[in-house]
Amino acid sequence: MHDTFPEKVVVTDHEIDLTNLTDTQKEYYRDLASRIAVLYEASAKKRVVVAFAGQSGSGKSVTIELIRTLLSQKECPYSVRIADIDAFHYHNEYLDNAQGFDGKVLRSVKGRYDTYDVSRLSDFLTDFVAGKQVVIPQYSRITHNPTEEGHPVAEEKVLLLMAGLWFLRDTAEWAQVRTHIDHIFLLRGNPARLRAYSIERHMRGGRSREDAERFYDESDARNAQEIAEHSVEADEVLPFFEEVR
Repeated sequence: MHDTFPEKVVVTDHEIDLTNLTDTQKEYYRDLASRIAVLYEASAKKRVVVAFAGQSGSGKSVTIELIRTLLSQKECPYSVRIADIDAFHYHNEYLDNAQGFDGKVLRSVKGRYDTYDVSRLSDFLTDFVAGKQVVIPQYSRITHNPTEEGHPVAEEKVLLLMAGLWFLRDTAEWAQVRTHIDHIFLLRGNPARLRAYSIERHMRGGRSREDAERFYDESDARNAQEIAEHSVEADEVLPFFEEVR
């Protein structure tokens, strides 16, 4: 008998409807959850990090929440937690007053690799895999800032699922982050559909369609190009959920 497939998941303050997924797509995600459970067991480690990379709109955050929900229905001998690197953004107060390498105010290119506090992310993962008690920071797509609240993790055995654009970035600081990650999936899909999906997400966050389209074209699309040109290979490539056949 199959586990109950969720009709929706909540991702950074927004409900995502899953009722339109086909039976084939549901089976695909059940299988993916089972495969990730095998990854945990095969690692022979108490704390394991599995990351999902990919451009904006590729469904990273939805995927990790869906996998967490499916695994929570099983009797796993470990807890399953999720984290998004958006929670490691610099605060908007900093981004409003700092310039990037191109002279632009960082707030205008939020989501680019230099708008993240990568050292803080690396320190968090260092402590997590060492078995220390940590707090998983959160990000609000309503206030568009990391929040002051977080989820404490004190359990000995934990599978941490993470989502983020830049896990595969080919630089020393991101290579350091990857030393703490056991497996990285890259989500890929049709560029036009990813654009539409990302714009829909921006609109759910309060942007007008015009502003969402402008932000995608001026920021997200450029990030996608940067990811394509300056990334190392993932451990595995997965399709965008609409393209699962």
